[in-house]
Amino acid sequence: MILKNQASESDEWQFGRGKLPIQAAFRRAGDIRPLLHAHRTLHEYFYIIRGELTVAVEDRRVRLRADDFLIVEPGERHTASEPSDDLLLLIIMERGREGDKVVY
Repeated sequence: MILKNQASESDEWQFGRGKLPIQAAFRRAGDIRPLLHAHRTLHEYFYIIRGELTVAVEDRRVRLRADDFLIVEPGERHTASEPSDDLLLLIIMERGREGDKVVY
């Protein structure tokens, strides 16, 4: 069992580093760097805990707000931008595989 009390209070919390098949990280406004990319085989999950964030997936832009959950499927080009100052985002995805990420 892995228990992280008050995990949302930490800037850079990750679990399973090298041990589990998934990775998770909290991100705040200052962590968001627009980078258009896709994953060949992995899904990427965005859960907005607090604040707002714009995510562009292919040709569609979506403004995510608290309690919104977005799944980006393999092969979909996506990027995040325009975070609100109070953003707290949880990103979950399978552990990266060599050559899976494609940057445009």
